[in-house]
Amino acid sequence: EPSRQSWLSIDGEGIVLEAMKVAEEGEGIVLRLYEAFGSRCDCRLNIRLPFRRVDRVDLLERTQEQLACEAQTVELHLKPFEIVTLKLV
Repeated sequence: EPSRQSWLSIDGEGIVLEAMKVAEEGEGIVLRLYEAFGSRCDCRLNIRLPFRRVDRVDLLERTQEQLACEAQTVELHLKPFEIVTLKLV
């Protein structure tokens, strides 16, 4: 049987990947995540897709900040019930 590998893994309690889609303009993939348990959470996204950077974007996909990324890993700090939208470029 061939080996399997996920393109994304999330290390962190209560973090839900709600949506994944192609960016509206330009290139990139948009991910929307949220914290579901009502508590602060530190999480780590391990991304196994080719990308140059990860931006935190608003709902209109406008860049708010570029996130630090090391070895295909991004660390996030979410507030209770916070929704986060990321764009992989």
